[in-house]
Amino acid sequence: MTRNENANSPIDWSYGSTPQSRLNNRSMEFTAGKMIGGTSMINGMMYFRTAVPEIDGWERLGAKEWNWGSLWPYYKVVERFVDPTPAQADAGAGAVPEYHGRSGEVAVTYPSQLLTGDFSSTLAATWEALGVSVCQDASGGKVEGYTVRPMMVDRESGRRASAAEAFYYPIADRPNLRLIQGTALNLLWIGRAQGEKQAASGVKYLDGDGNVQSIIVNKAGEVIIAAGALATPTILEASGVGNPSVLTKLGIEVRVDLPGVGENLQDQPDLTLSYSSKTATPGVFTPYAAFVTAKDVFGNGTEDIAASTEANLRTWAETVASASNHIGPDAIESIFRHQHDLIFKKHVAIGEITMASSNTIASEYWSLLPFSRGSVHLHSKTAIGTYKVDIDPRFFQIDYDQQSFIALRRLTQKFWATDPAANLVTGTMDPKADQVPTGATDEQWKSFIKSARVEINYCG
Repeated sequence: MTRNENANSPIDWSYGSTPQSRLNNRSMEFTAGKMIGGTSMINGMMYFRTAVPEIDGWERLGAKEWNWGSLWPYYKVVERFVDPTPAQADAGAGAVPEYHGRSGEVAVTYPSQLLTGDFSSTLAATWEALGVSVCQDASGGKVEGYTVRPMMVDRESGRRASAAEAFYYPIADRPNLRLIQGTALNLLWIGRAQGEKQAASGVKYLDGDGNVQSIIVNKAGEVIIAAGALATPTILEASGVGNPSVLTKLGIEVRVDLPGVGENLQDQPDLTLSYSSKTATPGVFTPYAAFVTAKDVFGNGTEDIAASTEANLRTWAETVASASNHIGPDAIESIFRHQHDLIFKKHVAIGEITMASSNTIASEYWSLLPFSRGSVHLHSKTAIGTYKVDIDPRFFQIDYDQQSFIALRRLTQKFWATDPAANLVTGTMDPKADQVPTGATDEQWKSFIKSARVEINYCG
C-alpha cells in the first residue's frame, strides 16, 4: 500500500492535533503506524541520508561522538542496496558505489515503475535552468539539488522494506524474544536505584481484554522505550517522568524532574500544487525530488533574510520558551543559532519539492528546518493506556516559517512555469486561480494557507 492509502486506515493511529491558531484554529492530523514495524510500515518508503552538517550538529550541541563519521559505517552495514537497471539509469537513477552497503537487512533500490527517462530528464533540465544542480546520489551526505531517490523496497517482489521485515521477523523465533501483541503500555515502574539516579524496573500494560498486566526486569535488565516521537513522552509522563508543572496539573506524582519531556517538537508542514497535463507519464511511485537551499529559495534577498533572522533568534527563543512550560530560553537560543548556521552558513537544504506525473502533474513542497517548536503531552490522567495525547505543533508560530514556506511555494510555481517542464502543463488545478491569483501577495498566500489542507511529515 502507498502512503496515501495507509493514511486513516486501521493501521494508522491518526492522532489529531490541538487547534492551530495560524491555520484558522483547525486540527491537523498526525499519521503513525499502528502495527508491527510502526511508521516504517506506512510511510512513503523514500531512502536517503541527512546532510553531513546536520548530523555533525548533534555533537556540536553536546552529544559526544555522535557525528557523521561515527554513524557512517552503521548507515552502510544495515543497507542491502541493489543497483539501478540500465533502463532505470536512463530514467535518472544514479548510484555512487561507495555510498552504499550491499549485505544489510534493509532492502534499498529503485522501484520497477521507474522505467521512462523522458520525465526525469525534463525535470533535471528545468532545475538546471533555475540554477539548481543535479545530484547523482544524495546518500553520501550532500543533500542538495535535483535527484532521483531510491526507495526501501524489494525490487523483485515489490514488497516494502520496514523495521519489521528487516529486524523483527528474521529473529522472531528466538527463545529469548517475546512479542506481546494487542496491548497498550500503561506506565513504567520507577524505583530501582542506579547510582544516584532512579531507573525503571518494569512496565505495566493493558492486555487485549483490558486487564492490567506487569513485567519486572532483573537487576541486569533494562527497560527501553521505543514508542515513537508522539507516544513516548506520554508514557514517561504517565510514569511520573517530566516537567513538574505538567505532571502536577495532571495529578501525577513526580518521580523524575525532567522538564524537557514532550517539548521541542519540530515538524514539517507541506502543501501540494497540481496541474492538468497533456502528457500522461506512467508511474505511481515517483521518487523525483529537489532539495533547495536558502539561496535557491530567497535568491538575492538571502543575505537580508539571514541578517533579520539572526537578529530575532533571542526573541524567538523567548517566544518558544514561554509556550513550552517555561523551558529556559538559553538552551532554545543555542539550538536556534546552530540552526541558523546550518541554513545560512552551511547551506543545507531548507526545502524539499517533489514532482510526480500520471494523468496530472503534482508537486508536494515542505520546509525542512522550521524554527517553530511545539509539544506532545498526556491528555489527562484517565488517558493513561489509551494513547490519547495533546499534540500542539504550533505551526507558523515563528514568522520566518511562513515567509520561507511562501517563498518555497513560489519557487515550485516558477519551476512548472519554466521550460522544458512548462511544456507539460495545460492548466492549474490546485489551487485554482480564484483562490490564489497569479502574482499573489504574501497576504493572499497567508490567507490561502490558513484554510488549505496542510499535510504533516510522517514521524513515529
